[in-house]
Parts: sequence; structure tokens; C-alpha cells
Amino acid sequence: MKKDKEFISILSFVAVVVALMTMIFSVFTVKSDLQISTFIVGIFASVFGIIMSMFFRRISTKKYRDKIFISRSSHDKEFADFLRNKLKKESFILNIDESNILVGENVNDFINKELDNSSIVIVILSKNAVNSKFVQYEIETALEKGKTLLPVLIDENVEIPDSIKGIKFANFYSDKREGLNMLIMSLDYYLSTKKTSR
Repeated sequence: MKKDKEFISILSFVAVVVALMTMIFSVFTVKSDLQISTFIVGIFASVFGIIMSMFFRRISTKKYRDKIFISRSSHDKEFADFLRNKLKKESFILNIDESNILVGENVNDFINKELDNSSIVIVILSKNAVNSKFVQYEIETALEKGKTLLPVLIDENVEIPDSIKGIKFANFYSDKREGLNMLIMSLDYYLSTKKTSR
């Protein structure tokens, strides 16, 4: 995937260079030969090159259109922020973090809306999470809605909820790098093959 990003970046750079060269050539042509038609063609080619550059750049910043919901305990915000940053660097689209819920807003309505708009739910499993009513609610609701759950283990000796005991988890506790690689590989698989439920 990184090679794809590099290729798209190169295409974007080439498109901009071609656009600028065409514009410069057109300007000089107008000055020397007064060929207005060539100048107009040059301008159109330049605009087209810039548009193509923006298009390729847009493609490179979004891996998939599907949104990913991250379920966490409020005590695990530090790890959740770490995970969000890593996934954003991989161009995944994430849900709005629950810390952005406005005062007076219904929390359950917010969660339901974000779950409805997401294809995959990453559940951060910790000693705090298994005792969190909101995490339990998000797991149960995600299962009811038929979402794909990807558990992420970040603590030792966590009592996995019965509802997801049979689901393989990414083990960040033993090896954070390996856990991240496994999670990204699984996300790529589910989203690229559309083996998710909405």
C-alpha cells in the first residue's frame, strides 16, 4: 500500500510539472508568435493537469470509503489516540471520537449514529474496558447491527466478554508492533473484500 501511495504521489508531481511547463511554453509562444489558440490550449492543459493532480492526491489520502468505529473506555484514551493516529497515517476513515460529544447531547444516540455509519468496530479490550457500561453497550449494539468486530487487547489477564470470546484479537500487550500489523492487515482484508456488514 505504501508503494501505491508513492506511485500516486509521483503521478501528482508529474501532473503539476507538466501543467507548469505547458503554461510557461504557452506564455512564451504568445509573446513570440502571438498564437492565441496555442495559449488557450496551454491554459486548458494546465488547468487539466492541476485538476488531475488534486484528484490523485485525493485518492492517495483515502484508502477506503468505509468508516471505522473505535470502542474504548475513557481511561484508555491515551492508547486510543495512539491507535487513531496510526490508522489515520494508513488513510483509514475513523468515527468521531466520543470526547467530542457536546454537553446536553444524548450519548446513546451519538453512539448509535456513529455505529450506523461504520462498517467495522475496533474494541479496545483492557481491564477498564470490561468494566465500562458504554463499551459493553457498544459491543452489544455492534453485534445486534451485524457489524464486524475486531478486538484489540492492551492489558494482561483481561476477562474477555462472553459475546466476543470466540473472536480472534490483535494482541498489543505482548507485541505492539505485531498487534498493529495484524490489525491493519485485517482491516485491509475486510474493507478491500467488503466482508463487512452495514
